[in-house]
Amino acid sequence: MDFPDKMRMIVMVPDFMLSTSKSREVLPSRVDIKDAVFNVSRAALMVAALTSNKPELLKYAVEDRLHQPYRGKLIPGMEEIFATAYNAGARGVFLSGSGSTLIALVDADERGFLPALKNFLAEKSLNWELKYVNVSRQGAARIQ
Repeated sequence: MDFPDKMRMIVMVPDFMLSTSKSREVLPSRVDIKDAVFNVSRAALMVAALTSNKPELLKYAVEDRLHQPYRGKLIPGMEEIFATAYNAGARGVFLSGSGSTLIALVDADERGFLPALKNFLAEKSLNWELKYVNVSRQGAARIQ
């Protein structure tokens, strides 16, 4: 599946590391079936949103009940950053893997996102690096 040309990813990298082991420790040992079903439905919605050119669905497709509510507590200001990102035009914002990097999905022609996020982070004295990244259309590959 191709990632839409009209979308970009912005990676938000904080100035602190979050160890995978610490990130795993905060996860519950069991998952409620309702939460598992919720996440599976969101994965399907993500595919539908990206393949049918419906970016307005991405905000719902990135919702999570399996790890973000727990790991997000380890990232100072994460909820505020999410809210600011959405107010600045993000289509979806999520925690990447075990953290601490956050990713925002934005329209390729969105010009207000980076300035708004940089201003917010500066006001909060948070030293995060923001950068656009390309999406690999090749998938996983061995680096030679």
